[in-house]
Amino acid sequence: MVEPPLTTPPLGRSGRFIALGDACGAVGSTACAIHCAAAPLLMAVLPLFGLEVLLHPACEVGLVLLTALLATATLGVAYARRHRKPHALVALAGGLGLLWLGHFAVSEGHEPFVSAAGALLVALSHAVNRRLCSSCTVRCQRHHIGARPGP
Repeated sequence: MVEPPLTTPPLGRSGRFIALGDACGAVGSTACAIHCAAAPLLMAVLPLFGLEVLLHPACEVGLVLLTALLATATLGVAYARRHRKPHALVALAGGLGLLWLGHFAVSEGHEPFVSAAGALLVALSHAVNRRLCSSCTVRCQRHHIGARPGP
């Protein structure tokens, strides 16, 4: 029996959602990491521009929740519909765990470092997810998801 050539599956609705979610998630998580690392400097500079609201704890928790929802949805759809490999989800869980620790469990002096590491790990999970999705071939998708063979 001749197997079809290995190609990347066409991007359907879920594929476009995953690609857009990974791109937005990676940019947002990287911006979050920069924000966390630069928070001490930002505390002095943002009030000069009337942007001190960005340092309010409720704003930070809201951004973390938004990042968590976007990442969980994007990586969850990719796992369920594309590659079925847990690598990105494990990185996401570690990153969200570090973000939680940074905001609620560690001392204020360590918070920027722990939170920045968590945000970078979330950004890494999006990069891993993107790589897994792009390396998943038709054969991979059929094997993991049980799609019927083509003509």
